[in-house]
Amino acid sequence: MQAVTTNPHDAQVVAKVLRRNSSLTGLAEELDLKHLTTPEAITVESSYRGPHIHKQIHKGHFEALILAFQRGELLHAHYVLLILHELRHILKRLPNVNIVSTHQSRYVTVVGDLHGSLADLMVIFHKNGLPSNENPYIFNGDIVDRGFQSMEVFLLISVAVIVYPNNVYLNRG
Repeated sequence: MQAVTTNPHDAQVVAKVLRRNSSLTGLAEELDLKHLTTPEAITVESSYRGPHIHKQIHKGHFEALILAFQRGELLHAHYVLLILHELRHILKRLPNVNIVSTHQSRYVTVVGDLHGSLADLMVIFHKNGLPSNENPYIFNGDIVDRGFQSMEVFLLISVAVIVYPNNVYLNRG
């Protein structure tokens, strides 16, 4: 399943980003990367019928994406970049080690080894509830890799981190 729509400009952006040195250093390179991947450079066509996301990503967008991905809808590259930029902004501010407390909630849902299975993620959300300020989640690696819907899984978890940055944790590994 394809997770994003294609646009001739998308291939140019991806090719240029992949040609770059993998170890980005310096403010100039950071700004260049931001410029190369700016969502504003990709127009959402009027014929696009998938979910729409606006700059202030909120709970409604998270819930709409869940429904859209369950129906097999695609997310436009403009919105994918919007999510990735916001996620990067949040992750850069976070510490390397997460301290998670059950002070506000009685439990924390820990998820690992999704391997890109949207169906498994939906079962977890159904059984444990959606992530929220009162329902924290920790995602412990192996989130995506071999599953057919890895992009959808990654985008949903990314939006959850954006909407609930103090209650959804994305551990590396």
